[in-house]
Amino acid sequence: MSLLQVEALSVRLGGRLLLKDIALEIERGELFGLIGPNGAGKSTLVKALMQLLPYSGRVCLEGQPLARMSARARAQQLAYLSQDDRLQWPISVRDLVALGRHPYRGSWWRGGLPGGPGADAEADRCAIEQALQATDIDSLRERRADELSGGERARARLARVLAVEAAVLLADEPVAALDPMHQLRVMELLRARCQTGQTVVVVLHDLTLASRFCDRLLLLDQGSAVASGAVERVLSPEHLSGVYGVQAIIGEHEEGGQVQRYIVPWSCEPSAACGANERASEDQGDGSFQRGKDPSA
Repeated sequence: MSLLQVEALSVRLGGRLLLKDIALEIERGELFGLIGPNGAGKSTLVKALMQLLPYSGRVCLEGQPLARMSARARAQQLAYLSQDDRLQWPISVRDLVALGRHPYRGSWWRGGLPGGPGADAEADRCAIEQALQATDIDSLRERRADELSGGERARARLARVLAVEAAVLLADEPVAALDPMHQLRVMELLRARCQTGQTVVVVLHDLTLASRFCDRLLLLDQGSAVASGAVERVLSPEHLSGVYGVQAIIGEHEEGGQVQRYIVPWSCEPSAACGANERASEDQGDGSFQRGKDPSA
């Protein structure tokens, strides 16, 4: 049995159909990528999996419907890294990461840890320390979280999610604010988590990173699944042209005995830019923006 099963999932908000009949089976230890243009429904799908949006259909974890699980049980099994990177609390980075342990404890933390002393507190300490080190922010532990730079803030938020030690980690554009070195480090870290048995579902816009690190992909467009499966099948010239509206160079580079694929968009289809702006300006799930405004701004 697959770890995460999604059957006929649809999301309708404000009279608009944002997702239509999505079906997925994601395995334990898999790094599964969600890709697609702005407004495709990637963030909407992640929020539905997290039970943050109403939906029709079924979402099950090892055969158990998530909708029937308690909020605490879901918080222990699924960890969510959202796009919203606002950190407005004047707490230390370490205390921010400690919040990831809250689903396992019955009260707020004392002395920077959830709950009180004992074996569970030791487990909390270990999870927090490992998350700080894994994200390369151990030296920032005493800094105020609301004073971090954009890249530091992104890594601190990721550390909080890693500290949960959930069965499934859902990350919505975790590398969006990072420089190339830290993009690679984060993706390598997520890949390493999968090798320990954790399942990672990640939203990505960088198709080269998706090609290099993901085991399988789901390509969404306007709320529907266009293609799902092996990376080579999903990231085809036909899909890049039909969904993204671009012509792209798809190449290969051999390094250390491994063949890495890279994707370089080089030409926009004549009618693609206008259509893409129209979709994205109406989006409610993937970070909406106004017509004519750069979505990366």
